[in-house]
Amino acid sequence: MDVKAVIKATRILKNMPRTGWLQKEIPSHEAETVAEHTFEVALITLAFALKLNDKIDREKALTMALVHDLSESVLGDTPKALTERLSEKVKHMIECETVKNITGSEGIRKIFEEYANGESLEAKIVKIADKLSTILQAKNYRNKGYNVDEIVETTKIDLLEALKQLEDKNIVETVHNLIE
Repeated sequence: MDVKAVIKATRILKNMPRTGWLQKEIPSHEAETVAEHTFEVALITLAFALKLNDKIDREKALTMALVHDLSESVLGDTPKALTERLSEKVKHMIECETVKNITGSEGIRKIFEEYANGESLEAKIVKIADKLSTILQAKNYRNKGYNVDEIVETTKIDLLEALKQLEDKNIVETVHNLIE
C-alpha cells in the first residue's frame, strides 16, 4: 500500500465538496465533503456489519466503504448527469484503475471492483450505506431550506431497489425507519 499516496488522496477528499450539493446551490463552505460522506458510509457499514455478525466479512466491507469514493481524489466527484451519459461499466473500469494507482494495491483494486459490481453481501451493504448517507444529508439540507427534494426522491428509489436484494429484515426495517 502506498501510504503517501493514500494520505495525499485523503487530504484532497477532506477539502472536496460533493458535486451534487454544489449543483443544488448549497454553498461550498456548507456542502458535505467527500471525506465526510465516506466517514459516515464507513460507520453505517460498521453498524450494519455488526448486526449481520458472522454473515459478513467486516474487514472487506469496511475497506469497500473507505475506498468507495477514493478515486474522486484524482477524477473529481463525477456529476450524476455525466455518470448517466457514460456507461456504469466504463465509469467503474476507470475508477478501479485509479484506486489501484492511488493505493498501489491489486487487492484493494479487487475489493473496489467487487463493490462496483455490487453482487456480494459486503458490496450490497456498502451501497445501502452510501445511499442512506446521501438521503440523511439531503434531509439535513432540506431542513435548512435547500431544495434537494429531487436528490431525496431519486436516491430513495435507488436505496429501496438495493434493499430488495438484502435478505436481512432487521437492516431493511432499520433503513425504512430512518428514511421515512
